Amino acid sequence: RRQGGVVYALPVDAPVIDRFRPPATPYGSGNRGWEFATAAGSTVRAAADGTVIFAGVVGGTVAVTISHVDA
Repeated sequence: RRQGGVVYALPVDAPVIDRFRPPATPYGSGNRGWEFATAAGSTVRAAADGTVIFAGVVGGTVAVTISHVDA
């Protein structure tokens, strides 16, 4: 899928279980990304070229945030 000049591909071969839901406020609840039903050890790829701006644990879950040129 193309968006803002960037071609995005799904990062894993798994179904989406929670899509982006923007928060009402900067620190409010929501989902700032997509969540996939993956198994431990699954290969995960970047959806497009970008720069890793965060990698760590958030609320007990490992997360990686990538900034793309259209962000």
